[in-house]
Amino acid sequence: MIVTREDIRVKVVSTINAVLQAEFPDIASRTRWPGFPRIDVTENKKPYMNVAIVYLDAEKAGIGKEAPTRNMGMIQLECCYKEGDREGLLTVNALIDRMQKLLGATDDMFPLRTYEARNVSPRNGPQEGWQEEGLVTPFWFDSSKS
Repeated sequence: MIVTREDIRVKVVSTINAVLQAEFPDIASRTRWPGFPRIDVTENKKPYMNVAIVYLDAEKAGIGKEAPTRNMGMIQLECCYKEGDREGLLTVNALIDRMQKLLGATDDMFPLRTYEARNVSPRNGPQEGWQEEGLVTPFWFDSSKS
């Protein structure tokens, strides 16, 4: 089985989107996926989420020319709410908690496998009136199986 980056993108998007539509329908309509334009924060005043799939490394997962490539990276989530918006903060906190359980240390998105998800709070504080909370989830997958 050949596994491509597009296969992985589709798997990540469908997994996250299913939970967003069921549990966070308001956020589902304001989520930026890989390859889509940025969310216009001058128009949007409600919490939103950016999702990125970041590739960091690769190595051979065996010996020989036909050995699969093990691709490694991270799923990066940025959940943003308007500074001073308490309801937005509560929504973002619930969203981060849910995504951490969904994405961390699992093979539910096979052939993508993940390590434990990690919280990331930006050091810079609010940007343009928006506060951000993040989550990064390291992953790996093999590009092919024999």
